[in-house]
Amino acid sequence: MRASRRFLAGAALAALMPCVTLAAENYQGLWWNAAESGWGLNIAHQRDAMTATWLTYDASGRGTWLTMLADRRGDGTYAGTVYETTRPYFGVQYEPVRVSRLPVGQATLAFGDASHGTLQFNVRGVEGSKAITREVFGPVPECTYSAQPEMVNASNYTDLWWAAGGTQRNWSINFAHQGDVVFATWSTYDYFGAPLWLAATATRIAGNVYGGALIRTTGPAFGAAAFDPALVTRAEAGSATFTFSNGNAATFAYTMDGVKRTLALSRELFAPPAGTRCRNEAAAAIEGRVFEGAGVAATVCADTNGNGLCDADEPKAATDAAGAYSLVAAGYTGPLVAETSAGYRMVSPGRDYSANITPYTTLVALTGERDFAIAEMMVRNELGLPQRFRIRLDQPPAEGSLVQSVARHAAAALQAASTGLADAGAFARVIAAFPPALTDLPQLFITTKDGAPIESKEVYVDATFALVNPAAASTTVNLAGKIRGRGNFTWLQAKKPYKVQLANDAAYAALADVLGMTKNRNWALLADHVDLALMRNQLVFTLGNSSLFNEGLKWTPAMVRLEVWLNGRFDGLYSLTEDVRVDAARLNIGRIGANDLDGGYLVEVDVPLDCYNDGTLSLQHVTPQGVHVCIKTPDESAATLAQVKWIDEYVDAAEGDLYIYDTVDRLNLVSYVDWYLVNEYIRNWDGPFYSSDYMWKDKASAAVPADRLLNMGPLWDFDISAGNANEQDRPQGCWIARMREQIPNWYTKLAGNREFVDLVVARWKDKQAALGRL
Repeated sequence: MRASRRFLAGAALAALMPCVTLAAENYQGLWWNAAESGWGLNIAHQRDAMTATWLTYDASGRGTWLTMLADRRGDGTYAGTVYETTRPYFGVQYEPVRVSRLPVGQATLAFGDASHGTLQFNVRGVEGSKAITREVFGPVPECTYSAQPEMVNASNYTDLWWAAGGTQRNWSINFAHQGDVVFATWSTYDYFGAPLWLAATATRIAGNVYGGALIRTTGPAFGAAAFDPALVTRAEAGSATFTFSNGNAATFAYTMDGVKRTLALSRELFAPPAGTRCRNEAAAAIEGRVFEGAGVAATVCADTNGNGLCDADEPKAATDAAGAYSLVAAGYTGPLVAETSAGYRMVSPGRDYSANITPYTTLVALTGERDFAIAEMMVRNELGLPQRFRIRLDQPPAEGSLVQSVARHAAAALQAASTGLADAGAFARVIAAFPPALTDLPQLFITTKDGAPIESKEVYVDATFALVNPAAASTTVNLAGKIRGRGNFTWLQAKKPYKVQLANDAAYAALADVLGMTKNRNWALLADHVDLALMRNQLVFTLGNSSLFNEGLKWTPAMVRLEVWLNGRFDGLYSLTEDVRVDAARLNIGRIGANDLDGGYLVEVDVPLDCYNDGTLSLQHVTPQGVHVCIKTPDESAATLAQVKWIDEYVDAAEGDLYIYDTVDRLNLVSYVDWYLVNEYIRNWDGPFYSSDYMWKDKASAAVPADRLLNMGPLWDFDISAGNANEQDRPQGCWIARMREQIPNWYTKLAGNREFVDLVVARWKDKQAALGRL
């Protein structure tokens, strides 16, 4: 029995690269007068238009901000009207009808070069002129305007940002991003509705997360005859954390004046999709490698005309024996082509995506999808690869890994297809040329000791596992371990699900990966007996691991389809799946020690309360609102009574915040929103707080502040979803926030919380278009 690995089709085919037009000059960034520390000018510059936010002080010395909408009047000169805006206090619900904007003067910005200029103004009858220079506190990015800047792929966040999708106008956050520091200025409103600005020097905490204190300043009036920096005062007013899920989506979590909120942000583009994109480096030389499973001899060029060829007039370089190259092409960020000695071509869709050129980067480019994270997902789906299978590689893959062998198979398909990289339909032709090894399913042969049946969910049976994968370099791997049953409702079905634990022996140590997934000893074999389409879990795990949701959801399992034989009998198609567990390669939070209390917990909402309780130590808990919760980590072998009491009380306190005070201070709201969106999208039967609804909390010392709160996830168990049970075939109305069979459900309460609802709307608007392209 053989079947295709493929799951989701790619996007519509398109030409390899769009035409890109660059503006001749760009002054985007943070400007100041170095002799007058304490005020600044943020400039968002898009082609011939600017939005300049002047962060200054009023006559009483209070922080205020003025905005100028300026257009180009000549070389380096921009002028326009200056406005002052008022609206309600940042701590109340945004209402656009209460926003007012009043013109208060005119201003001109004249730039002598990329780093020096002059601000001339006439505001409220006060005239003045100030010299300004670009503020430098780290490596200054190079900013260029483009008709299609592909903001989601940007790794530098210098720009003007606002509420996602422009849902809340007339306030903004300007980011100046240099190195590992994002200097943020928040233009908002005080208790009386007057303009107020706050600043944060946000340093990198982890990954794409930056945080720091919010600072409120006072100082001399903008029209003061002589600005005295000594009169500037600074006071800490709160804290801010900025988490960037991609180059065009972020969350802003802040605490100030007793207000604690999380807002979704996106860049403000004057004429979308055009905009200015800043890049972290403007190196003259592009350095990378060309490789399949190992280095490849090739000629590399900057494909300036986007035709997929190395033309005579394009910059070129030859690779060395290891496939490395250094290409002199100052400021070039477009596609890179490698013409190999074997006679076929590979490409990277752009320098910012990868300076390494591989079969994987070629497939990403051929999808025609400009959101590269989505393009990578499309490639994984076409090749039947697990959700986090590495596509963008920093170096040649490890010997014997599936990443290495699939790269070589994909290179063979590129060679066999004999197609132009810029030709319409190139992606489809390469897919059609895949060798059978990339379309045949892996097989798992399980043999229990003495042919013993698997009859228990608690007692393991010793077994051997022969894993056959036609796509791997070594097609058969023999492993030892043990197996038992798993699941609740699913265990009662004819086709049984299993829990597998591999032995920690020499054969396991020799593994590079497990069917392209990160090596681990613990796995689930999901039968999906009630999901006749065999699609639902894979769809949800793909969504959870995608760039659309993996910011709010810290970790989602990966899975691979395979055929299973048990003691010589064909049992059918299964999913080998990462199980939900606290582990460095899975849900990576701090492991809880015997003396720890404040974090390292994983709990499950589970109405059946199918968890340990011996009368003395109980991992079962019922909250004051009647929610049934099982503690999964620490388990009965490690949990102390003090730890059980602590996490039970924390869950109860989070519930009390929500039900009594209508606050969400103990919840990472972004995780609750993204979990909700996935579950509502798929209409998960267990989602309304019935079962397999996980929550976790890391330690108070966790690097990411949001991890210290109660988070929703990981996603799990979606075989009964998407119309696969009773009422779910009705698309009308909300599903997850309903009261299913009168079962208590936090989401019914969250549905009435304004902060949650606003974030749901904003994040759904941000993700909806991309979902339509999957």
